This record gives sequence, structure tokens and C-alpha cells, in this order.
Amino acid sequence: MAKVSVTSSGDQPSTNMAKDLQLEDRALSAKYRDFRDQAKFYYNMRGVNKVLDASFNGIENVLYRNEISKPIVAPIFLLGNFRSGTSFFEKVIADHRDVGHFTYGSQVFPRSPIITGAAIRKFAFFNKPMVPVHMPSSVNAESPYEAEPIWRFCKNNCWTDDAVNILDQNFSDPAFEKIFRTAIQKSLISQKKKRFLNKNPWNTLRVGYLSKLFPDAKFLYITRHPNRQLRSQLDLEKICQKVLGGLEHFNEAFSDQFFPPRVFFRTNSSARYIDLYSRNKPLATAMSIVDFDEEFDAQVKSANVEGRLFRIRYEDLVENFAPMLDDVFDFLDLGQEDARRVIEKNEASYLKRNLVSSTSRVPEFDDEVNECLSTLHRKHGYAVS
Repeated sequence: MAKVSVTSSGDQPSTNMAKDLQLEDRALSAKYRDFRDQAKFYYNMRGVNKVLDASFNGIENVLYRNEISKPIVAPIFLLGNFRSGTSFFEKVIADHRDVGHFTYGSQVFPRSPIITGAAIRKFAFFNKPMVPVHMPSSVNAESPYEAEPIWRFCKNNCWTDDAVNILDQNFSDPAFEKIFRTAIQKSLISQKKKRFLNKNPWNTLRVGYLSKLFPDAKFLYITRHPNRQLRSQLDLEKICQKVLGGLEHFNEAFSDQFFPPRVFFRTNSSARYIDLYSRNKPLATAMSIVDFDEEFDAQVKSANVEGRLFRIRYEDLVENFAPMLDDVFDFLDLGQEDARRVIEKNEASYLKRNLVSSTSRVPEFDDEVNECLSTLHRKHGYAVS
């Protein structure tokens, strides 16, 4: 694997998050005003939303009982750590005409995508464009997103009391599995699509479980320079605090990870850095990034998933976009006809206009942090200069 070494480029910010933090508070607030307004509206309605979601879910299950019982064909799970390029990668694949997904609407109504989708399309208020804090460009309620709130119905998630949240091939939760499959199938019905895509970083440590639920699933795993991941994760927490301040239960309401206090996926080793985080955020976060990658590889080996897994580096995807995406679409059996349209669309607009980190300097940290991340530098072929 070729070494990736990005040299300094003057005072240019090293990530999109760092670019945002250079803004004055007023400018930052203006950029994310629509996002905050919508988040605050649904946050204040969170109790009502749960009742509506349950009611809509019951109606959909009756009306579409035959369709939702059909098998889900080769779902695609896009995995990777937070701030590793998963959102960009997801956006590109979701541009394929056959691919459906969970949406931003699923964050609020995870079990009722058909009625939610119809309401979003009919009423402009529900589909107002916004720039979310983790993205460099505008989205709306129909855009693809993680739908981590669906995992609230699983007996083991990051808001339960389980000491470890890793879900491997030995984990079982039949009640949740029915909810999860139904939500996927109803999303495809709502969007009139054939293949399902879900990007969710926390699913990276559920890969064994997902591989058991869907024996024909395809998995994509994206990595990024560890220093960039680290800088971006630290910066995202700062931005969330600035933009979402005052919504103290925001992370519980939307299963968010970065609105303080930071929520970590609990692993066999996570107690070390969760305890350290309040005293040394850079080092604790670096430890979590390394742990995340190691736990993923352990699951892949244990569940024998490698044959259904495509590994890619963010830098390779950005720098060699067309050939890399050809390989990805080939692996996913999506065909090349629509791949050309997707490539041309993203090369001409999003790729060149919105991503700063492919040409900017690598963020710098102290020796202790660099030593912690050095295993990932070597493992994934990165060099720091």
C-alpha cells in the first residue's frame, strides 16, 4: 500500500471542521441557523414524535404487510470511524438510482418511513434545506443519514447499561431484528428503490451481527489519516457545543455522539479512555480511534466477513475518484451504466468544491498522541511529514 503524506499548505485549515472554527460566533451561528432551528423544533417535540412514530408504524405495518415481508436483497453497510469520510462516501453511493436509505427524517421517525416520506414530500416546511454541523454542504430531510435511533429498540445500545456494546455474530435480539428489517423494507418502498444502503459509524462494531442477519450483505470500510480523524472529532464537539448549546438532552433525543458530553461506543478497552477524556481529550480520542479499528478487524476475522468487505482509504477515493468508484460499484453489483452519471455529478460539483482536507496540511499533535496513532499510520500506509 502506498504511503500517503500530505504536506503543509500555509495557514489553510486542515479539515472542514477547523475551517468552521475559524468563523466568528455570529457567522458560525448564521451558517447553521436552519439546522439549529429544525433540530430545536424536533427536540422540543420529542415526546410527541415517539407517539406519532409508534402510531404511523402500526398503520404502515397493516397497509404494507405483504411488501414488508419480502426479503431484503444484498444490503450495503458503509462502515468507518467518525470523521473518516463516511458521509461523503454515502452521498456518492446514494446518488445511484437503485439505492435507497434511511434519511434525516428517520432520526425523528425511525419506524415509519413511508408516512414520514410522504409528509416530507408534500410539506415544504419538513424538507427545508439545511447545512448540518458534520457536513460541508446542504442536505434536506430526504437525504441519507444514519438512523441510529432505530438501535434504541435493540436490547444493547450505547444508552443501555451494558458494559460492552459490541454486537458480534453470537448476538441475538429477535424483536429488534423484526423492527430493523421492517424499517429497511419500508424505506425501500417509500423511495421506490431496490438496494438498501446504511452508513452508520457505530455499525462498524456491529459488523458480526449484521453479517449474520444479512448473509448476502456487502460491507464497505473507509479509513482516513488518523490525525485528520482526531482533529475533526475534537472540532466537531466544539462546533456542536456552539451551535446546539442549551439543548442539554440533544444527544439522548437524537442518539447523537458529539454534543457534550461525548458518548463513546463501549468496548472491552473503552473504560481507559472514557475515564481519561475529561483530562486529556486528544489522547483519549486517539486511543478510541485505534481501539475502534482494532475491534473492527477482530470482528471481521471472527465472523469471517473479509470476503464480503471492500476496504478503501478516503485519500485514495478523493484523489482517484473515478477508478475507485468503478471498483466500488463493481463490488456492490450495481453495474457501470449509472456509475458514470454518479461520477460525473460528484466530480463536477461536490468533490472539488467542498472537500478541503485532500490538499491541506496534516494536523499536528504532541508526541504522546502521535505515538498512540502510529500503529494506524503503519497499518493503513500513512506518513506524517
